[in-house]
Amino acid sequence: MENDLLKRNNYEYELIDYQEGLPMKIFMQGFFEADYHWHKEIEIILVLKGQLNIKIGSDDYLLEEDDLIVINSNQVHSTTDQAEDIILLVMQIDPSYYNEFQPQLSNVFFEFKPFLEKGAAQQKFHQIRSFLAEIMWELNEKDEAYQLKIKGIINSLVVYLLRNLNYETVDQENVKLQEESLERLQRIINYIDNNYAQEISLRTIAERENLSYYYLSHFFKDKMGISFQKYLNEVRIKKAEPLLRNKEKTITDISYQVGFANPKSFYRVFKNKFDSTPGAYREDLEADSNDKFKEDSCLDFDQNLAFEKLFSYRS
Repeated sequence: MENDLLKRNNYEYELIDYQEGLPMKIFMQGFFEADYHWHKEIEIILVLKGQLNIKIGSDDYLLEEDDLIVINSNQVHSTTDQAEDIILLVMQIDPSYYNEFQPQLSNVFFEFKPFLEKGAAQQKFHQIRSFLAEIMWELNEKDEAYQLKIKGIINSLVVYLLRNLNYETVDQENVKLQEESLERLQRIINYIDNNYAQEISLRTIAERENLSYYYLSHFFKDKMGISFQKYLNEVRIKKAEPLLRNKEKTITDISYQVGFANPKSFYRVFKNKFDSTPGAYREDLEADSNDKFKEDSCLDFDQNLAFEKLFSYRS
């Protein structure tokens, strides 16, 4: 990905570098998988080709070609593509840029489901696609005063979102509570990431946070959309993936190294995740150098096709 996570693929707050002189970042990419993360920016994802699974909180959405969705500021989300043949346009807007004229923008929560409506309901979203295409066109051409032009388009885009989409405005007190919740979530995630190889229990973390076991269980599920144990298993499996490349390590050794109590648990969780045993997965890695890890393939897509599709949205 072009953006930087505090810790790559470790479910973190995302730091975003904006395009020079602009209050946003916009880019296209191919193969796409991003673990649970959040950022202050409002994010718009447009599928130019293929299908994308996106999880926002506890809700799952399937985006198909031409679909788009807006992700709110500090909304925990994750994404996986349905197939390797995918092209996305991603735009992230800094809401603080509008503090002088529209200070509540950081506190706006747009509804998700309308973006996935079909038929005539999609007509109002064509203008959003057109704005995105115009921004990318200006950024690509870089004509005189292009940055000023892009800022104008972004302003029009934000106005359009506010005037045409349903949203709620969260009051400042609830915003503060949300920030505190995300800080707590970050502490918990950091603790898991630093101690996944050890025995970790939700009860231990609850004691560290001075919370009840019951409250923390619901808090974690509400913020992440999955249970604490499932999340911990996913972290451990992700840590195990690169270790499978090392033929000198036995699968039993790997299972203990990443924190599983026994190899049987490791096999079960791995099979549920990949529909493959660790041994078979290791064989696939040896047979195919372009495997499930595809670290550098986010830019491996037909850029001519991507631009042709994107610019077809121009008004």
